Amino acid sequence: MPAALGDAAVHSFEFDDHVIFEEFIRGRELELALMGNEDVRVTRAGEILASREFYDYDDKYVLGTAETIAPTDLTDAQLAHAQRVATAAYRALRVEGLARVDLFLQPDDEVVINEVNTMPGFTPISMFPMLWEAEGVSFAQIVDELVSLAQARHARRRGLRKHRIL
Repeated sequence: MPAALGDAAVHSFEFDDHVIFEEFIRGRELELALMGNEDVRVTRAGEILASREFYDYDDKYVLGTAETIAPTDLTDAQLAHAQRVATAAYRALRVEGLARVDLFLQPDDEVVINEVNTMPGFTPISMFPMLWEAEGVSFAQIVDELVSLAQARHARRRGLRKHRIL
């Protein structure tokens, strides 16, 4: 184990026998909301500005001091690039219905995928509905669209065989 990981890495093995180390990515963390099956719609990007060094449980739920910006201030080129990457990830993973795709926008304007959240939150402080509301789509409209997407997916898949014939 590289010495650069330090004592924290060594101590992490006290809690589990498998530990994942992620490369630090310098950049702004952006969030985009997507909906769709074959046709995918994507919002402008949002951003959470932590009130402390790290955006953690306390910052989100206890202190409530983090700032949520929807949409955030990207150039047209940055936004278009982020939307292309988020949509490509959504399609590559064959996501249907909804997802929130979190990206890092690096200082050179390259985008790195952080995560694809296929069941994002729906609370009053959740980014998924907040991003759609910034696009003029109400919470009720989001729910209606998700129900329609689920029905369409079900209808499309209903004709598939369920069992293999031997």
